[in-house]
Amino acid sequence: MSRRGQALFVLLLLLPVYTGCAEAKNDARHAPEATQVAGVAQPEKAAKSVERKIRYTAFVEVIVQNLEDSSVTLEALLKTHGGYLAKSEIIGSAGSRRTGTWTMKVPVEKYRPVVQSLTQLGITTRNSSDSEDMTEEFIDLEARLKNMKAEEEVLNKLLKDNTNKLDDVLKLREHILKLRSDIERAEGRLKFVVAATSYATINLTLQENTKYTPPTTPTFGGQIGDTFSDSMSTLNQLGRNATLAVVAILPWLPFVLIAGYIARRQFRKWQPGKAQSSP
Repeated sequence: MSRRGQALFVLLLLLPVYTGCAEAKNDARHAPEATQVAGVAQPEKAAKSVERKIRYTAFVEVIVQNLEDSSVTLEALLKTHGGYLAKSEIIGSAGSRRTGTWTMKVPVEKYRPVVQSLTQLGITTRNSSDSEDMTEEFIDLEARLKNMKAEEEVLNKLLKDNTNKLDDVLKLREHILKLRSDIERAEGRLKFVVAATSYATINLTLQENTKYTPPTTPTFGGQIGDTFSDSMSTLNQLGRNATLAVVAILPWLPFVLIAGYIARRQFRKWQPGKAQSSP
């Protein structure tokens, strides 16, 4: 290996250390002045204020009267609080109690109100929650990405140097490709942490308290019975409506009779006299 190649190889080995030292010097340059504690000069610890990244997960189990009605309420609840349904499943057969499971994602700030609303769907048998602090991982990923991108920038500048030999160029490209792969993995993990801490996960289980009776296909005899029953219901409803109409007219009946009597007398007055029969 040529001297230039050896120097390039050493540079690649020392590059992460160099970038780390440069950042440390930069942080030290902007750090506050030392403070006196018990007569000894100590650097002031000014931790960077970072919003905590907490991942919330809840498990709720409720006994309800009807799964269909509860599903409608659940969809309206998610729409109101800006959440969405990630997965759902309803299991059950005729003569048994049906069970439905839902996996929901809701904004962290709406997490507790949604859980509280779910417990009001029926009789709650389980309401547990879990949290995971991902703040440290978030800060570590951001720092690693910053260092790797700085290293990538330096390597790209070296790659543009036309004086490099072919072997050196190939080694640089190989190192850049590996670094780029590490950067993409770190970026993907960072996006996952942000997404996991922005939306809480709620695992809901609903169970009916009565046995499920599915609708059956009617037979011809059943259709005849249903048709006759519908016809009788229509006739019954017609009779009820007629009775209600008569009841509604009864208070007005005296006025109607008087008006009819007066109208009849007036009509007789206006009617021409009967012609006398000829002899």
